[in-house]
Amino acid sequence: MNKKQRLQYLWDYYKLPIFAVPIAVLAILFLVRSSSGNTEPAFYLYLINQPVTEDARAALETDIDTILGLDETTGVSYVDASLTITPDTPDYDSQISFTTAIAGHTIDVMISDRAFFDYYAAKDAFADLSDFLPQELYQRLSSCLLEASDAGGETHVYGIDVSDCPLLADLGLEEPILTIAKVTEHAELTIAFLEDLL
Repeated sequence: MNKKQRLQYLWDYYKLPIFAVPIAVLAILFLVRSSSGNTEPAFYLYLINQPVTEDARAALETDIDTILGLDETTGVSYVDASLTITPDTPDYDSQISFTTAIAGHTIDVMISDRAFFDYYAAKDAFADLSDFLPQELYQRLSSCLLEASDAGGETHVYGIDVSDCPLLADLGLEEPILTIAKVTEHAELTIAFLEDLL
């Protein structure tokens, strides 16, 4: 048998297994992946310049899951409390992590101190709450809304004073200001979180 005849023989007698085996492997991989649940977080919250213990961070994550009705199948919340970003003494690793998260659209809500709030408001990192929030919720929050200047010097409502929030009371946060990332991809969950939080 020459080479062409061998290939013809393989094709004539083994074409079904040649196609069936890869398709079966792909089907098995798909079933395993789909049954393992959603591993992508459905909601991201970053505590910036607000050091908390790992237990407190994990408890907050669990509380957020409960508030928003999140679980392993729908995707759970992700709380990060590792970033320290101050304009006077910058932590470059934290700034790189933050910039990467903003670029990757993996930040929904940030709770930070005033220095971070003012610094990143000027870099247009936050959503203007007068545009983002439903009018009724915006009115309810009017007493705790905070303004800051953007890159062009215009004043916008970027923050919410959450120092009296019961959910955050046990964390020991210092003058916490809540902001929403300009690039959030989970607007509905973010609004639901604010309604339950405040």
